[in-house]
Amino acid sequence: MSLKEIEFYKFRCKNLNPIQHNDIIQIGKTKITTLLTPGHTAGSTSFLLSGSLFTGDFIFIEGCGICNTEGGCPEKMFDSIQMIKETVASDVCVYPGHSYGRNPGFPIGYLMENKIYFSICEKNLFINFRMRRNQTNIFDFK
Repeated sequence: MSLKEIEFYKFRCKNLNPIQHNDIIQIGKTKITTLLTPGHTAGSTSFLLSGSLFTGDFIFIEGCGICNTEGGCPEKMFDSIQMIKETVASDVCVYPGHSYGRNPGFPIGYLMENKIYFSICEKNLFINFRMRRNQTNIFDFK
């Protein structure tokens, strides 16, 4: 778990090992790069493997996670999405923690071309859109 997540939420566990942004976890021949992706939670972390990005509730095939819970932050969500757009290859496939109808495994390039949260390049516009009032559900784009 990210050190930021541990500290913010005061998690304590005997075998809890903190990770930082761009740490490498080696499991056999598999290399996993940790990417700190706050926004949904204070210390949300995604895990980059060769060709795959595991994102938890940070980003989904359908959009991005909510930012209005304790530790959530739309400004950090915007920054995290921009970091992913700039550092992760467009052919890397996204595997979120769960789905809202679309099968996992769409590439980052698909999200950048087809999903509104990836196309907004101004932070204030992103924040206003993500935090807009009167959303009937998280996929209401009216």
